[in-house]
Amino acid sequence: MVAVMTLGRDDTNIQVYTDATTATQICNGRWSKTNDYLNDYMAYFDFECSRKGILVQVEALPRTENPGAHHLSQGAIHTAIR
Repeated sequence: MVAVMTLGRDDTNIQVYTDATTATQICNGRWSKTNDYLNDYMAYFDFECSRKGILVQVEALPRTENPGAHHLSQGAIHTAIR
C-alpha cells in the first residue's frame, strides 16, 4: 500500500503481484479480522485511492511464477533487476 501511494500516479490502474496469499485476501477484502490498526490504514488507503482515481488489484502468484520476487528472496538483486 505504501508503494502504491508513493509510486502510483493519479487516474491509473495498478496490478500488484505477491506470493503472500494472506496479504492478497486482506488487500482484496479491505479488512483484517485481527488488526484494527491495519483496518484504519486500509480505510485511509481506500480514501486516498478514490480521491486520486487509483484502482488497485492484488493477485497472488506462486514465487516460481514471479521471477523478480523469486530472485529477490534469494538475495540475487542484480538478477531480479534484469
